[in-house]
Amino acid sequence: MPKRSISELDWGDSLSHCPQSKIQVGNKEINQGICSDSNMKAVYRRTLNLLFQGSKAKPNQLENTQPIPTQPATNLPKYFQTIITSDGRISPQTEGHPPSSFPTHTLPCSCMSCSATSFNVLERCKFCEGTFCDKCFKLCMSCGGEFCSKCSIQIYSRDECCICLSCATNRGHL
Repeated sequence: MPKRSISELDWGDSLSHCPQSKIQVGNKEINQGICSDSNMKAVYRRTLNLLFQGSKAKPNQLENTQPIPTQPATNLPKYFQTIITSDGRISPQTEGHPPSSFPTHTLPCSCMSCSATSFNVLERCKFCEGTFCDKCFKLCMSCGGEFCSKCSIQIYSRDECCICLSCATNRGHL
């Protein structure tokens, strides 16, 4: 059987008594609710005091410090420059002059556009910073930068010319 409801006659003329609630209020709820302003002021005050105390110089702290005697380092490992040889191994460089195994020619590089291997110095694309060969080298007609064929497009409006992706975006070609 359900509980009977409260009628207005049970309340009487004044609203002096309220229905009971089953909410438990503990110290945590009081500290976070009603007392939160006073608690936060106490936290701020304590934090400021700690900061001010920490910033004050202690009078004798700097005067009483004595230098720590140092000892010369002994038995340190001898550090030296290493180089990569032409066969891909790392070897120590002899003091004074490079070793005889140091390659006098450049190592082969491959083009990122056509994958051609070349011993010549390859150019770097200003857009993707990849290396490319002379065949894939494109010069932008707008900014004059050097770009690979993947980072530039052909424009066939008047003459056949090449333009980089940055300039093509700025001009509305893309």
